[in-house]
Amino acid sequence: MESFLKNINLSGDDLQCLCLCHSTFSKAGEKILKDNFINVSECNVFKKRLVYLFYGIPAYKKKVAVIQDCALHNMVFLLDEKNIKKDRLFPFDTGAYHGGAFDRHISKCAYNLDEFEIASGDAKKYVKVFFDNNSNYVSRKANVCKEAEDFGDFLCKRVISMITSTAQEDYDDRCAVVEIQTGKINNLFKHLDAIIMSNDIYESLNNRESHILESIKRANIEIICYDTFGLLETTAHIVSIYTEIKKYYIAKGLI
Repeated sequence: MESFLKNINLSGDDLQCLCLCHSTFSKAGEKILKDNFINVSECNVFKKRLVYLFYGIPAYKKKVAVIQDCALHNMVFLLDEKNIKKDRLFPFDTGAYHGGAFDRHISKCAYNLDEFEIASGDAKKYVKVFFDNNSNYVSRKANVCKEAEDFGDFLCKRVISMITSTAQEDYDDRCAVVEIQTGKINNLFKHLDAIIMSNDIYESLNNRESHILESIKRANIEIICYDTFGLLETTAHIVSIYTEIKKYYIAKGLI
Protein backbone atom coordinates (compact mmCIF):
# COMPACT_ATOMS: atom_id res chain seq x y z
CA MET A 1 0.00 0.00 0.00
CA GLU A 2 2.93 2.34 0.68
CA SER A 3 4.17 2.29 -2.93
CA PHE A 4 0.64 2.79 -4.28
CA LEU A 5 0.02 5.88 -2.13
CA LYS A 6 3.43 7.24 -3.09
CA ASN A 7 2.37 7.30 -6.75
CA ILE A 8 -0.94 9.09 -6.10
CA ASN A 9 -0.80 12.83 -6.78
CA LEU A 10 -3.06 13.82 -3.88
CA SER A 11 -1.24 14.79 -0.67
CA GLY A 12 -3.79 15.27 2.11
CA ASP A 13 -1.97 18.41 3.20
CA ASP A 14 -5.25 20.32 3.11
CA LEU A 15 -6.64 18.15 5.93
CA GLN A 16 -6.27 18.93 9.63
CA CYS A 17 -4.54 16.30 11.77
CA LEU A 18 -6.99 14.26 13.81
CA CYS A 19 -6.29 12.80 17.24
CA LEU A 20 -4.88 9.35 17.87
CA CYS A 21 -7.40 7.20 19.74
CA HIS A 22 -6.74 4.56 22.35
CA SER A 23 -9.85 2.71 23.54
CA THR A 24 -10.11 0.41 26.52
CA PHE A 25 -12.52 -0.70 29.23
CA SER A 26 -13.10 1.84 31.98
CA LYS A 27 -11.48 -0.30 34.67
CA ALA A 28 -8.26 -0.45 32.64
CA GLY A 29 -8.69 3.23 31.75
CA GLU A 30 -8.70 4.21 35.42
CA LYS A 31 -5.39 2.44 35.92
CA ILE A 32 -3.94 4.24 32.89
CA LEU A 33 -4.98 7.58 34.39
CA LYS A 34 -3.45 6.70 37.77
CA ASP A 35 -0.21 5.47 36.18
CA ASN A 36 -0.05 8.36 33.68
CA PHE A 37 1.12 6.04 30.90
CA ILE A 38 -0.27 3.56 28.37
CA ASN A 39 1.70 0.36 28.61
CA VAL A 40 2.41 -2.14 25.85
CA SER A 41 0.61 -5.49 25.67
CA GLU A 42 1.44 -8.69 23.85
CA CYS A 43 0.24 -8.76 20.23
CA ASN A 44 -0.62 -12.22 18.92
CA VAL A 45 -0.49 -10.98 15.30
CA PHE A 46 3.02 -9.51 15.25
CA LYS A 47 4.36 -11.47 18.23
CA LYS A 48 5.67 -8.41 20.06
CA ARG A 49 4.58 -5.96 22.73
CA LEU A 50 2.76 -2.94 21.31
CA VAL A 51 0.35 -0.12 22.00
CA TYR A 52 -2.46 0.09 19.45
CA LEU A 53 -3.91 3.45 18.43
CA PHE A 54 -6.37 4.41 15.72
CA TYR A 55 -6.22 7.57 13.66
CA GLY A 56 -9.16 9.87 14.26
CA ILE A 57 -11.77 7.40 15.46
CA PRO A 58 -11.73 4.13 17.42
CA ALA A 59 -13.08 0.87 16.02
CA TYR A 60 -14.98 -1.90 17.72
CA LYS A 61 -15.89 -5.50 17.11
CA LYS A 62 -19.10 -6.07 15.20
CA LYS A 63 -20.40 -8.72 17.59
CA VAL A 64 -20.63 -7.60 21.19
CA ALA A 65 -22.14 -8.95 24.37
CA VAL A 66 -24.59 -7.32 26.73
CA ILE A 67 -22.70 -5.47 29.47
CA GLN A 68 -24.02 -5.42 33.03
CA ASP A 69 -20.89 -3.97 34.63
CA CYS A 70 -20.06 -0.29 34.10
CA ALA A 71 -16.38 -1.16 34.67
CA LEU A 72 -16.56 -2.54 31.12
CA HIS A 73 -17.89 0.67 29.60
CA ASN A 74 -15.57 1.97 26.89
CA MET A 75 -13.18 4.80 27.66
CA VAL A 76 -11.37 6.58 24.82
CA PHE A 77 -8.19 8.63 25.10
CA LEU A 78 -7.80 11.28 22.37
CA LEU A 79 -4.10 12.06 21.98
CA ASP A 80 -2.32 14.82 20.12
CA GLU A 81 -0.51 13.04 17.29
CA LYS A 82 2.58 15.24 17.65
CA ASN A 83 5.50 13.70 19.53
CA ILE A 84 4.06 10.18 19.42
CA LYS A 85 6.28 7.81 17.48
CA LYS A 86 4.37 5.95 14.78
CA ASP A 87 6.14 2.65 14.22
CA ARG A 88 3.73 1.04 11.75
CA LEU A 89 0.47 2.03 10.06
CA PHE A 90 -2.17 -0.15 8.41
CA PRO A 91 -5.44 0.81 6.67
CA PHE A 92 -7.50 -1.46 8.94
CA ASP A 93 -7.48 -3.23 12.29
CA THR A 94 -4.81 -5.92 11.88
CA GLY A 95 -6.30 -8.01 14.71
CA ALA A 96 -9.62 -8.11 12.87
CA TYR A 97 -7.80 -9.06 9.67
CA HIS A 98 -5.92 -11.83 11.49
CA GLY A 99 -9.18 -13.09 12.98
CA GLY A 100 -10.82 -13.42 9.58
CA ALA A 101 -13.20 -10.43 9.75
CA PHE A 102 -12.23 -9.32 6.23
CA ASP A 103 -11.86 -12.72 4.57
CA ARG A 104 -14.62 -12.00 2.07
CA HIS A 105 -12.53 -9.13 0.70
CA ILE A 106 -8.88 -10.06 1.36
CA SER A 107 -7.54 -13.55 0.78
CA LYS A 108 -4.72 -14.41 3.13
CA CYS A 109 -3.55 -16.87 0.48
CA ALA A 110 -2.98 -14.06 -2.01
CA TYR A 111 -1.73 -11.24 0.24
CA ASN A 112 0.65 -10.84 3.14
CA LEU A 113 -0.39 -8.44 5.88
CA ASP A 114 2.86 -6.49 5.50
CA GLU A 115 1.87 -5.59 1.92
CA PHE A 116 -0.86 -3.31 3.29
CA GLU A 117 1.48 -1.24 5.46
CA ILE A 118 1.28 2.54 5.05
CA ALA A 119 4.22 4.94 5.43
CA SER A 120 4.34 6.51 8.90
CA GLY A 121 3.46 9.99 7.62
CA ASP A 122 0.69 8.99 5.22
CA ALA A 123 -2.41 8.80 7.45
CA LYS A 124 -3.81 12.07 6.05
CA LYS A 125 -2.97 11.03 2.51
CA TYR A 126 -4.82 7.73 3.00
CA VAL A 127 -7.86 9.67 4.26
CA LYS A 128 -7.69 11.99 1.25
CA VAL A 129 -7.42 9.17 -1.30
CA PHE A 130 -10.14 6.92 0.10
CA PHE A 131 -12.49 9.33 1.92
CA ASP A 132 -11.69 12.79 0.49
CA ASN A 133 -12.05 14.60 3.82
CA ASN A 134 -11.98 14.13 7.59
CA SER A 135 -15.74 14.29 8.00
CA ASN A 136 -16.27 11.37 5.62
CA TYR A 137 -13.50 9.40 7.27
CA VAL A 138 -14.85 9.86 10.79
CA SER A 139 -18.32 8.90 9.50
CA ARG A 140 -16.85 5.97 7.52
CA LYS A 141 -18.32 7.25 4.26
CA ALA A 142 -15.88 6.17 1.56
CA ASN A 143 -15.37 8.60 -1.32
CA VAL A 144 -12.51 7.11 -3.32
CA CYS A 145 -10.59 9.42 -5.65
CA LYS A 146 -10.83 8.71 -9.38
CA GLU A 147 -7.10 8.01 -9.66
CA ALA A 148 -7.37 5.19 -7.14
CA GLU A 149 -10.54 3.86 -8.75
CA ASP A 150 -8.97 3.82 -12.22
CA PHE A 151 -5.35 2.91 -11.53
CA GLY A 152 -5.37 1.22 -8.14
CA ASP A 153 -3.36 -1.99 -7.80
CA PHE A 154 -4.70 -5.28 -6.43
CA LEU A 155 -4.16 -4.14 -2.82
CA CYS A 156 -6.01 -0.90 -3.45
CA LYS A 157 -8.96 -2.72 -5.03
CA ARG A 158 -9.25 -5.00 -1.99
CA VAL A 159 -9.38 -2.01 0.35
CA ILE A 160 -11.96 -0.28 -1.84
CA SER A 161 -14.06 -3.44 -1.83
CA MET A 162 -14.08 -3.48 1.97
CA ILE A 163 -14.78 0.16 2.72
CA THR A 164 -17.49 0.55 0.06
CA SER A 165 -19.40 -2.63 0.90
CA THR A 166 -23.11 -1.93 1.43
CA ALA A 167 -23.96 -5.41 2.72
CA GLN A 168 -24.82 -4.94 6.38
CA GLU A 169 -23.79 -8.45 7.36
CA ASP A 170 -20.53 -7.99 5.47
CA TYR A 171 -19.42 -4.67 6.97
CA ASP A 172 -17.17 -4.29 10.00
CA ASP A 173 -16.19 -0.87 11.45
CA ARG A 174 -12.62 -2.07 11.84
CA CYS A 175 -12.08 -2.21 8.07
CA ALA A 176 -12.21 1.57 7.62
CA VAL A 177 -9.84 3.00 10.22
CA VAL A 178 -6.08 3.54 10.17
CA GLU A 179 -4.29 1.50 12.82
CA ILE A 180 -1.13 2.92 14.36
CA GLN A 181 1.34 0.83 16.32
CA THR A 182 3.67 2.40 18.84
CA GLY A 183 5.49 1.68 22.09
CA LYS A 184 4.79 2.64 25.67
CA ILE A 185 3.37 6.17 25.97
CA ASN A 186 4.86 7.89 29.03
CA ASN A 187 3.73 11.20 30.54
CA LEU A 188 0.29 10.56 29.13
CA PHE A 189 -1.25 13.81 30.34
CA LYS A 190 1.21 15.76 28.16
CA HIS A 191 -0.21 14.03 25.09
CA LEU A 192 -3.91 13.98 25.99
CA ASP A 193 -6.38 16.38 24.39
CA ALA A 194 -9.56 14.76 25.69
CA ILE A 195 -11.01 11.69 27.41
CA ILE A 196 -14.35 10.15 26.58
CA MET A 197 -16.16 8.15 29.26
CA SER A 198 -19.71 7.21 30.16
CA ASN A 199 -21.76 9.36 32.53
CA ASP A 200 -21.84 6.37 34.89
CA ILE A 201 -18.04 6.19 35.05
CA TYR A 202 -17.72 9.95 35.54
CA GLU A 203 -20.11 9.82 38.49
CA SER A 204 -18.33 6.78 39.90
CA LEU A 205 -14.93 8.48 39.65
CA ASN A 206 -16.32 11.63 41.20
CA ASN A 207 -17.48 9.61 44.19
CA ARG A 208 -14.50 7.24 44.53
CA GLU A 209 -11.46 8.88 42.93
CA SER A 210 -12.26 12.58 42.60
CA HIS A 211 -8.53 13.42 42.62
CA ILE A 212 -8.21 11.71 39.21
CA LEU A 213 -10.81 14.04 37.70
CA GLU A 214 -9.17 17.02 39.40
CA SER A 215 -5.79 16.08 37.88
CA ILE A 216 -7.34 15.80 34.42
CA LYS A 217 -8.97 19.21 34.72
CA ARG A 218 -5.78 20.84 36.04
CA ALA A 219 -3.99 19.55 32.93
CA ASN A 220 -6.64 21.27 30.75
CA ILE A 221 -7.72 17.93 29.33
CA GLU A 222 -11.32 17.96 28.17
CA ILE A 223 -13.65 15.34 29.69
CA ILE A 224 -16.46 14.28 27.37
CA CYS A 225 -19.24 12.11 28.76
CA TYR A 226 -21.54 9.95 26.69
CA ASP A 227 -24.98 8.86 27.84
CA THR A 228 -25.70 5.13 27.91
CA PHE A 229 -29.45 5.83 28.24
CA GLY A 230 -29.58 2.85 30.56
CA LEU A 231 -28.87 0.49 27.67
CA LEU A 232 -26.76 -2.56 28.37
CA GLU A 233 -25.76 -3.52 24.83
CA THR A 234 -22.39 -2.11 23.81
CA THR A 235 -23.43 -1.18 20.28
CA ALA A 236 -25.65 1.56 21.70
CA HIS A 237 -22.67 2.97 23.60
CA ILE A 238 -20.48 2.84 20.50
CA VAL A 239 -22.82 5.04 18.47
CA SER A 240 -22.76 7.56 21.33
CA ILE A 241 -18.94 7.48 21.41
CA TYR A 242 -18.67 8.06 17.65
CA THR A 243 -21.14 10.94 17.91
CA GLU A 244 -19.22 12.63 20.74
CA ILE A 245 -15.93 12.34 18.88
CA LYS A 246 -17.39 13.88 15.75
CA LYS A 247 -18.91 16.72 17.80
CA TYR A 248 -15.50 17.31 19.40
CA TYR A 249 -13.79 17.57 16.01
CA ILE A 250 -16.45 19.94 14.70
CA ALA A 251 -16.02 22.18 17.76
CA LYS A 252 -12.22 22.19 17.24
CA GLY A 253 -12.56 22.97 13.50
CA LEU A 254 -10.87 19.71 12.48
CA ILE A 255 -13.68 18.60 10.18
